[in-house]
Amino acid sequence: MTKKPNKYERKASTQIEVGGKTVRTSPNLGRNESDRIRHITKVIEQNRESVEATNEYLEITKSKYFRTAEASVFRAKGLI
Repeated sequence: MTKKPNKYERKASTQIEVGGKTVRTSPNLGRNESDRIRHITKVIEQNRESVEATNEYLEITKSKYFRTAEASVFRAKGLI
């Protein structure tokens, strides 16, 4: 019997679960965008207090790009 393709895989790859909330990225961008947001969030959480560039990046995100998926993940994590 052949394996059936997972029709929900594409949708699941563009979703980010954070603190009980689901943040969706554009399905046209695919998995790259959601993986990038996950990676940046992980790096920022690790280097939150030690790197000044991290704070500058968060401030730029908070002031200019507060309606993006990236900013909503940061808000859910409590970074901004």
